[in-house]
Amino acid sequence: MNKTPLLKTVLEILKEQGRPLSVPDLLGMLLEKGFSPNKTTLYRMMERLVESGSVRSLLVDSKTTFYEQASKHEHHHFSCQKCAQVFCIEDKKVASSFSDLGQRL
Repeated sequence: MNKTPLLKTVLEILKEQGRPLSVPDLLGMLLEKGFSPNKTTLYRMMERLVESGSVRSLLVDSKTTFYEQASKHEHHHFSCQKCAQVFCIEDKKVASSFSDLGQRL
């Protein structure tokens, strides 16, 4: 995959944010950085990044796909229904509580 300026910026955003982002989230952040990609183009780019292993996708509530930078360690996620954002849970104690409840995303 060619490292275009758009691709580099998407990867930088995912790294900077440190949490999963949806395509609409990414579009807004890209606009702030002077990019205005077509939504379909961005979805295709994200699919290719997932296929390459650079990015991981998370399907939340069977509606929205979120993307995060791929990591070597597995972790859990928290989906906030109030703000519609997804957050990584790195604390092992908290994560094990979610595992016990079967709440893994």
